[in-house]
Amino acid sequence: MRAATAERCAGLDVRVIDGFDAAAGSYDVITMIASLHHLDLDATLRRCHELLAPGGRLLVAGLVRPESARDYAWFAICAATNPVIGFAKHPRPCRGPAPAVLFPVRDPDESYAQIRQTARGLLPGARMHRRLGFRYTLEWHRP
Repeated sequence: MRAATAERCAGLDVRVIDGFDAAAGSYDVITMIASLHHLDLDATLRRCHELLAPGGRLLVAGLVRPESARDYAWFAICAATNPVIGFAKHPRPCRGPAPAVLFPVRDPDESYAQIRQTARGLLPGARMHRRLGFRYTLEWHRP
């Protein structure tokens, strides 16, 4: 992932942070893709607030634990649409053994409501949206 990011973002100062131990300083953009649920939610969002430069953006695409009736309805829609989306993106079946999982896998602990509540408390004006594929997005612009 590091090599792909460096290649796709040539000309930009891209830093991949292990374990969220970022060097002090300010960042224009912090992105997390399916990784926030591996970290302590409160501590990580606080750290993002500290690290973002004025006008900086936090962009998260994440996973949640279903908790409410609305969550389960959303998951049912995702369960129905995921195979269709998968077929549209990859119409030919894969042959041979399944590829090895190269990244850690963990089910999320927090629900959509818990993440939204924490984000709103720490990141005023943060916006969240449910997305297909069992995902949500969170976006925050630091004033």
